[in-house]
Amino acid sequence: MNQATVDPKRPARPFYGFVRVMTVLMDNEGNACGVAGGHKPCAMEMSHQTPDWRKCPWNNGENQTNIERALDLCTIFPKELEPSGSSEWRGLRLCEWHELVMHR
Repeated sequence: MNQATVDPKRPARPFYGFVRVMTVLMDNEGNACGVAGGHKPCAMEMSHQTPDWRKCPWNNGENQTNIERALDLCTIFPKELEPSGSSEWRGLRLCEWHELVMHR
């Protein structure tokens, strides 16, 4: 997998656009916040701010352990990386997705 496979329109925010249930993040192609859990929208966007992972209220020292745990344990399913015609795609580890999105 290489960085070119990530949709160039996708923002450099690893949790933006995903709905999280337990350890699975599903692409909702919207403004969901995967780090907030459930079907919550991006808090920054709802406050009329430009979403920015580096300024995100969820990305803070108190929450760092939870974020690191999620990076290690969660599986994410970005639509642009789903193999065409696949019925058994297992997604990828959230830590891999984080690298792809944040370092392109």
